[in-house]
Amino acid sequence: METIDVRLELVAALEHRGKTRQAGDLLEFCCPRHEDKNPSAWLGERRWGCHACGFEERLDTLCAEVGVAPPTWGLTLERYADAKGFSVDKLRKWGLETTIGPKGGDVVAIPCRDENGKLLRRRLRGSNGSFWEGKNLPAYLYGLDMLAKAPSDMPVVLVEGESDCHAAWHHKRLAVGVPGANTWKSQWAQIFKGRDVYVWQEPGKPGATFAAKISQNLPDAKVIRTNGCKDLADLHRDGADFEATLDELMATASKYTEPPAEKPSANGDRTSVVTCLADVEPETVTWLWQGRIPRGKITLLEGDPDGGKTTLALDISARVSTGRAMPDGAPTEPGAVLFLTGEDGLADTIRPRLDAMGGDPGRVYSLAIREPDGFTHGVTIPDDLPYLRDVIQSHGIVLVVVDPLTAFLANYVDTHKDHGIRRALAPLAQLAEETGAAVVCIRHLNKSYQGKALYRGGGSIAFAAAARSVLLVAEDPEDDAYRVLASVKHNLTAPPKSLRFHLTADLDEATRVIWDGESPHTANALVAQPTDPEERTVARELADFLKDLLEGAPRTVKEATKAARDAGYDPSSSTLQRARRRIGAVVRRSGFGGECVWSLPAHSGHMVVNHGGVTSKEAEVSESPVKTPVPHSGHSIVVTDPLTSVKEAENVPGASPIAGRPSPADADPDDQTVLRWVREYARDHPECGREDVIDYLSTCVSRAKS
Repeated sequence: METIDVRLELVAALEHRGKTRQAGDLLEFCCPRHEDKNPSAWLGERRWGCHACGFEERLDTLCAEVGVAPPTWGLTLERYADAKGFSVDKLRKWGLETTIGPKGGDVVAIPCRDENGKLLRRRLRGSNGSFWEGKNLPAYLYGLDMLAKAPSDMPVVLVEGESDCHAAWHHKRLAVGVPGANTWKSQWAQIFKGRDVYVWQEPGKPGATFAAKISQNLPDAKVIRTNGCKDLADLHRDGADFEATLDELMATASKYTEPPAEKPSANGDRTSVVTCLADVEPETVTWLWQGRIPRGKITLLEGDPDGGKTTLALDISARVSTGRAMPDGAPTEPGAVLFLTGEDGLADTIRPRLDAMGGDPGRVYSLAIREPDGFTHGVTIPDDLPYLRDVIQSHGIVLVVVDPLTAFLANYVDTHKDHGIRRALAPLAQLAEETGAAVVCIRHLNKSYQGKALYRGGGSIAFAAAARSVLLVAEDPEDDAYRVLASVKHNLTAPPKSLRFHLTADLDEATRVIWDGESPHTANALVAQPTDPEERTVARELADFLKDLLEGAPRTVKEATKAARDAGYDPSSSTLQRARRRIGAVVRRSGFGGECVWSLPAHSGHMVVNHGGVTSKEAEVSESPVKTPVPHSGHSIVVTDPLTSVKEAENVPGASPIAGRPSPADADPDDQTVLRWVREYARDHPECGREDVIDYLSTCVSRAKS
């Protein structure tokens, strides 16, 4: 409670009890500790007392006597106990108390005693950190009195904080606090002579320095490393089985080993390197999947949980392991894959799905790090990148999948801070460039559906900044049973077409991917979908209405808004804009300073869709054809046989072959071919309308089907 609120409540309570009067900056009132008809007690800013009784005390004691909640000016013992999950009585038993700090606020005083219980110095912990009481005095170990009382065969854990000692003592374990690696004194090693000593190494470089410094004087000490909780206080707060977890960590601890030394430069000093671009040989970007996954770069694959990201990554891995073409027909050379998974089991999920997708398990690997004591854990980025480099080079890895990326980042990496992410991913990007391997990192989306797709990834925007390509997996707005793979960021190429797919299960319940061709939906349109099913239905209906409206003719924003309102929709600006992005409508301004006009693009929504009866076995051999746009909104050309190409359209009633040019049947109807047909037909038949062109193209394809 704020001080001013406490004073108001106190004044009201004191006035209710008896006479009060103002005496300068003090409020005089009747003392609650004796019969007092005339005010003899006084109330200051943070203290109170009584002239008759002759005492002066903290304000919170008066609050307790009159039934008012005490004020808080910093950190009290009660707040410290509540935050750390300790008992106030136990903390008082260990000598902790609330006192007033140098700046007047409440602090918790933590006594540091010698082995005989004599007070050496106090450490004051406030709301903004901790500091030693008194200047120019040495630092001491914390808990020497507890060490002296403990049996000689009881293991002791050296930790960095007093709260870690409190956690150990609370669970009847022995811990001694060291006030930081830089304050460790070599003579302290004699204190622990003959004892089993463990050093708790917190994550990150400071923790490693702490363990290294102490191990120099205690070479027989064992180091406790963990990828989970930061320290003993966190282990206590998490509510886990403290004793069992600590016993397990101590059992797997090992003596300190020096990390591999970095190779110094030629002269042992840092030097500047200046490169002239005239001396740089231009290189062409190579692709694992043309336009989507570059080699030697980081690619992000993003999507909501259970959206099919892992299954999609396994489908790509299976194709790479066997050299099968990518879903859009892009060729792939066979190569080895390293699949790092932090969420799915290798035996019950990864291997069955890989088999269902026709992958070669002999070319797909996983990786873990085994410590000298036998403890095995996953790869940590960036700490374990040297091991990752060795595996890539020794096994010929061309694709590395990290699923999900945040599960493999070191504990000290803050995923919401740009500089932390850049420092963690820069070495990974350098590793990818030096080895030529494509690195695909999977990341979850945040819960918002506002803004562009580039800002929907969880954590810092630095994730996307470190990647050269960002791909999105999202539900198809037209059918929740389908998914869409869309490009969010494409620094190295033109934006690739979005692809549609769905997930299915084989007889062994292993999930695999079936590709269904192109999709008109962009990444920005996909992330604009509401998450509520009812809202999504309304949004889909509004998008369909807007599409039908724009098929008739381009409309201004005002006209589109009025038409939607007249049709019974609630066309707020953001809702209508999401519907526009969903159908891919183009925005143009009619003249300088004119109104914005919406229209459908030349290829909006027109696809060649494979509806042929492809069985599961056939799907493993050949892919469903990519949906090919044709220039008329709302129409689809249905090709039943994916291997059939468009044939010669001779003597077809209603068809108008273009004189002097190759017939459309001479080439497969890909995007460029269809566009060429339209341009040539329109040029030779200026009187024709859009429906005439559609009839011409439909007739050609119908002829080819027959």
